[in-house]
Amino acid sequence: MTTQADTGFTYAHMDDEPKMGADAGNVQATRLLQYGGVSVYVFTFPPDSHAGEDFHGTNCEAAFVVEGEIKDEYGTYPKGTVWLARPGTVHHPWSEKGGRILGVLADQNA
Repeated sequence: MTTQADTGFTYAHMDDEPKMGADAGNVQATRLLQYGGVSVYVFTFPPDSHAGEDFHGTNCEAAFVVEGEIKDEYGTYPKGTVWLARPGTVHHPWSEKGGRILGVLADQNA
């Protein structure tokens, strides 16, 4: 992650950032940026992967399916789908085919 102090912009490339294992299942999480209560992640779902319970607590999450297909108990989300999960919501995402999500999490208490 690089910050240009004179501009106020911070940027990152996912290949340069450390990978973080997900709390559940075999989904790979890569945190690209964090500022205050806002974090930007890429979540990579291998084929036949399950993330387990995803409770949003005090976080609001906007997610965009960059590639593949992600499912949860509410629906199927192919490439190009965007969703917004409000604080307090829960779901159990998985992928049969594999997929990748760009997620922006904003903590309402930060």
